[in-house]
Formats: sequence, structure tokens, C-alpha cells
Amino acid sequence: MTYEGTGIYFLDKVRPGVWRLEVYPDAVPIRDPFEPPRAEKIVTRAISRAWPMKISLPDLGASFSAQPVTAGMRRPCARVTAGSL
Repeated sequence: MTYEGTGIYFLDKVRPGVWRLEVYPDAVPIRDPFEPPRAEKIVTRAISRAWPMKISLPDLGASFSAQPVTAGMRRPCARVTAGSL
């Protein structure tokens, strides 16, 4: 899998041919995390951005469909070709 974002992702096999991919927003540093600690200090922000992603799994092949499991997602369903989403 290749992904250019800085957020974390989890890819779990649910059963043969079915995978769950969770992608979280990019973590963008805005301050030095090694400054003296303060309760109100924010050092990282989560920013939602779209990034290209390529998934290569033997039991999926190069062409498959992807659908969100969270209500209210902007992209209801995507057809993946050549492993690129």
C-alpha cells in the first residue's frame, strides 16, 4: 500500500476478499513538541485532505470496489482500477 498522507491508517482483513481500511486525518505539526508543557498548548492539528492511495493485495486483484462504512461520507462508493483509489 502506498499513501502520501501523514495521517495513520489501519488495513484489516475481515474475511477472504473483504478488507476494512480506516484512514484518519493528516497530523500537521504547528509548534515544537519539545517546548515546556502547558495544558492549553496545541502542537499538532488534524487536517482532512484527499490523497491518492494505491492498494495491492493478492486476494483483491487490481480492480475492486470501495465503500465507506461511516454515514455522511462525501464519496458513497468508488470503483478501483489498477489498485488506485
